[in-house]
Amino acid sequence: MMLAQETGANRHVVELFAFFHDSRRLNEHVDDGHGARGAALASRLKGRYFDATDEEMDLLHFACVHHSDGMTQGDATVLTCWDADRLDLGRVGITPRAKYLGTEAARTPASMDKANRRSQAWCDVYDARH
Repeated sequence: MMLAQETGANRHVVELFAFFHDSRRLNEHVDDGHGARGAALASRLKGRYFDATDEEMDLLHFACVHHSDGMTQGDATVLTCWDADRLDLGRVGITPRAKYLGTEAARTPASMDKANRRSQAWCDVYDARH
């Protein structure tokens, strides 16, 4: 949510994206279509478990479907969703690179360092449990 504050993104969409974009992932590796499946789940649950405007759902759907496509230009809310996801790649051993981030806020060394430390902390928690 820190990125959303800096970019002016729709915080509700960013929050929903965090929940749905990988929710239908079958594995941690290549899983074509998982974003579209997550978007479809969000559409099914809208109105029953959460509310969102049609515009918010359009942004959420686009962000989920295309979050693995490598795009770095577009709507500030969508870019914020993608950058938040990319900044979390440390959880699978990938260090994010600034050229693949769409917002200036995400590209700052401070943002990248903080995200890397947070991802590493989650990896440490996971390793301690297994």
